[in-house]
Amino acid sequence: MIDSDNVSLSNLQRQILYCSGDIHKKKVFSAQLKLSKLNSDVTIDCYHQRLSNDNAHEYISKYDFILDCTDNFESKYLIAEKCKFYNKPYSHGAILKFAGQTLTVIPGKTACYRCVFPDMPEQQTARNCSKAGVMGVVPGIIGTIQATEAIKYFLKLGNLLTDQLLTYDALNMEFRKVPVSKQRDCFLCN
Repeated sequence: MIDSDNVSLSNLQRQILYCSGDIHKKKVFSAQLKLSKLNSDVTIDCYHQRLSNDNAHEYISKYDFILDCTDNFESKYLIAEKCKFYNKPYSHGAILKFAGQTLTVIPGKTACYRCVFPDMPEQQTARNCSKAGVMGVVPGIIGTIQATEAIKYFLKLGNLLTDQLLTYDALNMEFRKVPVSKQRDCFLCN
């Protein structure tokens, strides 16, 4: 788990690992404490840092499956790039307002994040959760799907959400699978 943030009041309505007593505490260590109480046999590695090009090797190369639960485009594109470089499968997840999406990527075999979203949006025009808001249950739904993808990957069960973007619309309670494919002009895949 890597995150440079501290728990804030705005996190409490959508991040069930935290409570008011956690405000101002480092997110990763507060989460580690709570998750360890659920299962003390699990090792949880925590890094109170922001993922960057300088430290991505340390945090991505040694793990078998990456969950992208980040809330900014810079990190999402960096994770896609480094997972391709280190040949690490990953699950992308994103949320905004009343909607979410997820996609599982197996580098070299399936469409990657850049096949679906080739260009990073301009920071000043990109919509983000801090300005647009998030319905509290949406992160939990998308996160649960991402966790399911990781479990299915390791146990080799079922069909992964590869080559398809799963979208969720909480207002209309609709899930959609949007087919995606590797793009010939994707500079990351080719």
